[in-house]
Amino acid sequence: MNAMQTDFLVVGSGIAGLTYALKVANRFPDKQVLVMTKAAADETNTKYAQGGVAVVNDLEKDSFEKHIEDTYSRRWPLQYTGGGDSGKRRP
Repeated sequence: MNAMQTDFLVVGSGIAGLTYALKVANRFPDKQVLVMTKAAADETNTKYAQGGVAVVNDLEKDSFEKHIEDTYSRRWPLQYTGGGDSGKRRP
């Protein structure tokens, strides 16, 4: 078994783990930060948490109403009764 040493071990490559890793690396540039994940680095629950990460940032192309509709149609497709495109991604 090979042993590894690091100053900071971050378990998980989701948004919380990577945010912490970046903050620690910026605060302690002379220290080593290791991010450990159970699968590929981009295989995180964060990328599946569409409703928790999506935002409305262009009110000319999007709206808060469309955002709410999109979030509910993907998170609860069986219970969603809002009409609309029911699951199709808006630009």
